[in-house]
Amino acid sequence: MTPEKFFEEAEALGVSTEELSDRETYDFIFHSCLINVRTETAKEVAEELGIPISDDQARAIALNSLVPQVIAEPAPLTPEQRKIAKELYFHAVKAAVSSQKRTISDRSARADAVRMVKAGERGMTTMYRIFRATGCLTILVMFTLGTAMASLTLAAALR
Repeated sequence: MTPEKFFEEAEALGVSTEELSDRETYDFIFHSCLINVRTETAKEVAEELGIPISDDQARAIALNSLVPQVIAEPAPLTPEQRKIAKELYFHAVKAAVSSQKRTISDRSARADAVRMVKAGERGMTTMYRIFRATGCLTILVMFTLGTAMASLTLAAALR
């Protein structure tokens, strides 16, 4: 996603540049851009694979693919959307693994694709919410400890 695309999205949604200084507005536009990019990608990949896909199906699959990393709410799919998503995710897993110069069996890649679809339909689990919150807490604790250690080191050096 380019900055130009971000500002085009904001303009299309009627948001001024000044309003983007509000964190919630910025996040809304950013999420909207991510969804649109994923929607375009789903359509392009489906087209390359010869899988017929409508704009609504591509958008539903895009939403599903962003759960729980970006979107916390579940993104359920219809049976037809689920079938398309599994195939797209299967190819995404295969491509990701091969880009790392590794191999994966089709069975494992399909199992991963099913897990990805289910994760999107389930939404953010309680454990994921805890890990996410703990991650923020961990960063704060590490920053505080780092600052304290730096202060102690500086105090010892000045003695």
